[in-house]
Amino acid sequence: MKKENKTDRSRVQKYTALCLLLALLISMLTVCAAAEGNIQYPSGVTEAMCHAEYWAQKAADPDKVMMSPQEIDGYNALAAATQGTYVLDLEKLAVNYDASSLKKALISSVNSSNPTRDLYVDGEMLNKSAYFGALSKAVDDTAWTGSRQILYGVCVGQTDLMSIPSDDVIGYSKTDADSEFQSSALNLNDPVVIKQFCSYEGKAFYYVESDHCSGWVNTLSVAVCANRAQWLEAWKTTGEDKDILVVTQNRIITEPSIFVPETANVKLTLGTTLKLVPADRIADSYGERFPWNSYVVYLPTRDSNGSYVRREALISQHYSVSVGFLPMTQANIMQVAFSCLGDRYGWGGMLDAMDCSMFNRNVYRCFGLRMPRNTTWQQLVPGTRIDIGDLSDTIKMEILKNTPAGAMLYFPGHTMIYTGYENDTPYVISALGSAADSEGELSVKSVYSVALNPMSVRRRNGNTWLSEITSIVIPANSAGQKYDPTAGIIDITPKDACPLCGKIHYGFWGKIVQALHKAAYFILHLFGISLSKAVTPAA
Repeated sequence: MKKENKTDRSRVQKYTALCLLLALLISMLTVCAAAEGNIQYPSGVTEAMCHAEYWAQKAADPDKVMMSPQEIDGYNALAAATQGTYVLDLEKLAVNYDASSLKKALISSVNSSNPTRDLYVDGEMLNKSAYFGALSKAVDDTAWTGSRQILYGVCVGQTDLMSIPSDDVIGYSKTDADSEFQSSALNLNDPVVIKQFCSYEGKAFYYVESDHCSGWVNTLSVAVCANRAQWLEAWKTTGEDKDILVVTQNRIITEPSIFVPETANVKLTLGTTLKLVPADRIADSYGERFPWNSYVVYLPTRDSNGSYVRREALISQHYSVSVGFLPMTQANIMQVAFSCLGDRYGWGGMLDAMDCSMFNRNVYRCFGLRMPRNTTWQQLVPGTRIDIGDLSDTIKMEILKNTPAGAMLYFPGHTMIYTGYENDTPYVISALGSAADSEGELSVKSVYSVALNPMSVRRRNGNTWLSEITSIVIPANSAGQKYDPTAGIIDITPKDACPLCGKIHYGFWGKIVQALHKAAYFILHLFGISLSKAVTPAA
């Protein structure tokens, strides 16, 4: 009997060990299947979700063109004409201007840029009075004066646009990762209009206007064109052009070259647009290279005097690029957005990176759309805007189920691109500063990356992104495809639209705003001032 018990016990032990070993193997296989390597994901995100195709196949009509090239050209004209977007048509700027008046305004701007809080450069506290005083004096001593004509320029690399004539990285603390005086960034071959100059501590800066923002740039970043015609030839395109190459991934680097260093190791960022060299003008050799399996483009460079020189360069075939702007479809928006997944965040475009609004802008640039600089201005673009800040999370989720992939979502201080719905949860992709995971204690992480996450992630105040979301924006023009994600969820009729702004305001405070707008409208109407708007849901 004792022998049988010992044998049985031995069999149980072996069986148990076998089961444990099998369970261990299964768990190891499961972990390997869930995430190869050691990639970290927010709760609710899987490896499969981190691909554009995953979300495209969930969308209704993912390959349907949302706006034609002609409609996109119309959108751009409307965006530039819409008050509050600050999208600028550079071709319409006056040629002559008063440089002395601009100099006076820029000195005032530098002086007013000195904040009350402490500032740091390279980990050391800044003597603010001395620093801003020196900048102000530099503008006063070296800026142009009198009546002048604008100069035309083209960026020769990603170009930092600063609010002061300095490219110092200035933060609010020793560990502040943001350059607080960076306003935006421009891509290679972006056009600018040059209106002022400043020399400071051995560096020279131009004050420029771009199509979405103005500011100071290092003169080494810009090539000055000989005339307006040369400037237009370098960059001007339309939605239908097929003689251009559009960069549809982040960070392409041109190949090294012994013989043509001017076109070597040049960084091209998402949305960069370059003119293609006509087939009958392609040379037999570029430096030491024959152009097999490469696109041949015109690359803007500058000579020793800072003048524009157009050179021919090769872009390897394997990169993600498009001949002409991409068709604007949900699938293509996902493809472009996910090409940046994991790339670092950079406030205002610093470090050749993108912040949240620049991410939106550069994604949509790949389709030919011109987007405003910041989150406030972007919400005013032509198309469908739905204000949902006062709605419950339940209603927001129902609206998002009807929202096309690629729509832009906003809450104060952040914007993101909607990807779709999964397991009763909406998901977004964005260039993200910080967030707390959906699960566990509220621990805010400095993410500083382009990331995919569910809208159940939390802000520093503990609220979820879904709760904080205030608006949905779907770009379109009057002829383009319109979307109404609220159909069947919120009762919208033409009589609900605000007569002053054409929008539909939801919630308690929204109704108060609409009542005030109606009162203003009728007062204006009494004086014979017409402000009639086309009635569309939150147009």
